[in-house]
Amino acid sequence: MNYFEKISRFTFLFGLLLLPSFVLLGSSYPFNFGKFVFIGIIISVSFFFLVLSKKDIFFPSKDLLLYFSIVFTLSFLSSNLELSVLSSPIRFSEGLIVDLIILMSCILVLSLFKKINLDFIIFVSSLPVIFVGLIESFTQSDRIISTFGQPNFLSLFLVLSILSIFRYFRDKNIFLSFLISIPYIFLIITSASVTSFIIFLVIFCIFLRYEKIIVPKKVLIILTIGTIFLIMVKGEILWMKLNDILRQTNISTEHTFISDSLDVRLILWEKTLELILNPSYFFQGHGSNTFLDFFENQRPEKLNFTSEKDFIFDKPHNYYLEIIFSYGIIGFMGFVYLITKSIKTTGEYTIPIVAILFFLFFHWFDITLKLFFFLFITLNLKDKKISLKSNNAIIVIPIIIFLNLFTRFLYDKKEDTIQKQFLRTVSKHIQ
Repeated sequence: MNYFEKISRFTFLFGLLLLPSFVLLGSSYPFNFGKFVFIGIIISVSFFFLVLSKKDIFFPSKDLLLYFSIVFTLSFLSSNLELSVLSSPIRFSEGLIVDLIILMSCILVLSLFKKINLDFIIFVSSLPVIFVGLIESFTQSDRIISTFGQPNFLSLFLVLSILSIFRYFRDKNIFLSFLISIPYIFLIITSASVTSFIIFLVIFCIFLRYEKIIVPKKVLIILTIGTIFLIMVKGEILWMKLNDILRQTNISTEHTFISDSLDVRLILWEKTLELILNPSYFFQGHGSNTFLDFFENQRPEKLNFTSEKDFIFDKPHNYYLEIIFSYGIIGFMGFVYLITKSIKTTGEYTIPIVAILFFLFFHWFDITLKLFFFLFITLNLKDKKISLKSNNAIIVIPIIIFLNLFTRFLYDKKEDTIQKQFLRTVSKHIQ
């Protein structure tokens, strides 16, 4: 292993370990912007040194390459090329730049490591997140967001962390795994993400059976009593959120307001399907990150009678609908093919992949979850048959991405434009 390869490995691991807890203080953009800039620069630097190392570069499986090829092609065919290629300044979780960063990460993990323990990386990276979350939970009464800026993203990451803890410690001490998981379960409850809480209960039971982990009865009793106790102590906000979802509503009059998230999602999904079925966009899609432009111009009146009437929706709150909207039926078929292949392999990361897939029925990716999701798929479909010798010409790719991200960072710090004022307004009202 030469010097350049060591730098590349260190940079990549540093990025993975710090990404979940990274927050760009003093930025006018939402939380996800800081994580996007950070991991983009880190991956670009790591890839730069990988090329300099003259080491063989291994590409992901042909299934993953096929999906990215479809996404890249449809991004360039987008009705709004600027958003599709450069990514939206609001979410920073989609777009060509983000997908290039994800693809480079998949290449790095295959090229730099014969075997990488993502379970250990996720566990260690979650510790600062837990620390910040615990401080929040005892100093405020609202839903906690820790370093994620959004409770649903946080809670799913905690679910993935619990799975990683059990996988990492399963051959050491099963009781220790349960003990370490207590603060994670506590924060899932106080984040009040009903989706993630249900996913945790279902996926964890499937996980124990799938991994053939035998839980002693005493441990199971202690865990059950402990979970009930946590719900009694800090579960009020979770019950309020559940009641908010299940409450019956009536939107027939102007004086009736919806406040539950399920009804709002149903309105979003109905309108999204209408936009998807437009013959002009059905096959190739509208383009990545263009949902805000199309949806807000045809915003349903029903949303004006909800508690979220002032929110600006840039996502349909269902990633599968988002893929069809962005990349059409072609992109959706590519995504379904990819996840079907990754699950059929029954690899070591199948359960975390399934957990994320359930989550995406009601939510979408942030950059942290998207990166780990595609790393899971990469390792499940591990295939090193496609390779090439490092060529200095490839260096231009990470350099371009690095300069793009760095200039955006400087722009964010030094300028105060109309666009930034708009983004500050959006970040306050966006879900």
